[in-house]
Amino acid sequence: MFLRRLDSNGNQTRQSDKIRKVNDTSNTFELIAKEWLQMKDWAEITKKRRLDMLERVVSPAIGKLPVREFTPHHILKILQETAKRGAPTVAAEARRNISSVFELAVATLRADSDPVWPVRKAIPANKTQHKQALNPQQIGKLLSCFDNSRGSYQVNYCMWLMWWALAVLQKPPKQNGQNSILITPCGPFQLRE
Repeated sequence: MFLRRLDSNGNQTRQSDKIRKVNDTSNTFELIAKEWLQMKDWAEITKKRRLDMLERVVSPAIGKLPVREFTPHHILKILQETAKRGAPTVAAEARRNISSVFELAVATLRADSDPVWPVRKAIPANKTQHKQALNPQQIGKLLSCFDNSRGSYQVNYCMWLMWWALAVLQKPPKQNGQNSILITPCGPFQLRE
């Protein structure tokens, strides 16, 4: 009797292992990522760009693995290698996309958790670099380049018109010296002291 229970328990264990293996092969990161992209209501070029990034950066490392086997170590390795390659923007995009794929996997009960969450701050944020305003000499050089360009007259005219509108129509505000009222094209404003 005891041997028989072990045998039936063993069979049940083998059956559940077999079902788990079949589910794991159909729940790879690559397949879920493609499903995630199909669900999105994006332009085709956006979907193509995201798929291309996932295939270049993520799939070579983890594409064939079942989503239940992922750990934060897998994700951290991908993100660090991408950032080390000199592509911090691609690493940030990969982090966002991997997390979105795992959100779908968790929502459809194919994964237990999102392994991106613990390592979300491991890659430093991109540094924003703002452009400096043009000084008057640079504006003059730019306008002379419009004169010398071989573009169509419509483009040159539009560029001149844009700069003329910015330079001529934008009058500096006048200040009334008596009671600190600023007179602007929109109307007078009281200055705080």
